[in-house]
Amino acid sequence: MSKKKSKKTKKHLPVKKKKNSKKTVLIISCVALAAMLLTVGFIVMDRLTNLKYVDFVGKQMQSRAAYDSKGKEVDLKEIYNVRYDNYHGSLVFNEDATFSMWMTVGPEDDAAGTFTYSRGDSVIKGEFKNGSKIEFKVIRDKDDNFTRIEAPYQGYTIYFS
Repeated sequence: MSKKKSKKTKKHLPVKKKKNSKKTVLIISCVALAAMLLTVGFIVMDRLTNLKYVDFVGKQMQSRAAYDSKGKEVDLKEIYNVRYDNYHGSLVFNEDATFSMWMTVGPEDDAAGTFTYSRGDSVIKGEFKNGSKIEFKVIRDKDDNFTRIEAPYQGYTIYFS
């Protein structure tokens, strides 16, 4: 009789292994799928939040035009209080979430600070080193291509591109 029990046990073992192997394959497949989804999720979040993918970050922009509070264009010489025509302010946003806005003759970091921006937003929120705040407007064309940044400055709106 003991031989019959061992034969029955041997017959049942392969059936159990098949069930276990199906479970193992299912578990491995689920884990692989979850890992793939997490990886894709991290890539998408990186593209949405990482500033290196924002089209104007890292671009040295110059002032191109200025408008008063009534929307009338004014000469940039008036804004910068200089006599020569080729003077331009500059604006740059960096990947490390810092910015520099150089508007007057003097040190280039006289108006530097940090900023926050999320892809798809139309506003960049900045804070200068002295604690004052600024909001830059991001202007895009109908195809969502970057065209310019508008910055408030002493009652004027300066266009940078």
